Amino acid sequence: MNGVFWKNFKAELVKQFAPDDGLPRITLRQAAPLLIGALVFMLVGYALFFASWLMEYPPNDSAWIAEWTERIDALRMVDRVAVMTGLEPMPMKVVVLYLFPGAILLTAWGMLWSVRPSILKTVLLRAELKKIPMWKSILVALFIPLFALLAYDVINHDYVGPTLSRRTVLLYASTFASATQILVFTAVPALYLAALIPVCVRILSTSLQLVRRRGQPK
Repeated sequence: MNGVFWKNFKAELVKQFAPDDGLPRITLRQAAPLLIGALVFMLVGYALFFASWLMEYPPNDSAWIAEWTERIDALRMVDRVAVMTGLEPMPMKVVVLYLFPGAILLTAWGMLWSVRPSILKTVLLRAELKKIPMWKSILVALFIPLFALLAYDVINHDYVGPTLSRRTVLLYASTFASATQILVFTAVPALYLAALIPVCVRILSTSLQLVRRRGQPK
């Protein structure tokens, strides 16, 4: 039974990420720069996390750390989790402070990748050949930034209840697993935002085609 399940699961996975439908698709070589950018984002976050354990850093109650903690909800959450777990809060605070500039750079890198002519041509041609309805593209264009905002809110939510949930502790504790989760939760929305450009280009190009058709004399 389990063998049949995993066989079907693997077949469906291959179908989704490497469809053999004869239509143009982005190859692994084309996607390599985007994947490398995400890997660099993760590795820099890990490097800062481990370096903060090994190197001298300002005390948690220093003036500039306290100022940033007042401004960023996630840093206050790290302090609360640290009180519960007994772990040093600074390693996770360093990771949280890295997320904002790191996510901006990763998003910018992804957008530069997505505007490459070969990528845009492949995405637009595949959408055209599959006859994807325009309303689906519009929904995707609306969903992507909404997803990014929701993911950001999950990470930066200042929980004020009397106790902390297990999920919150796993996300904000100064552990390798928590650092991995918060980095992934930041990288995924950044990559989703990069995917917004091809969708918007398709909406714009289709709209221009419709305007030109209506403007032609009958």
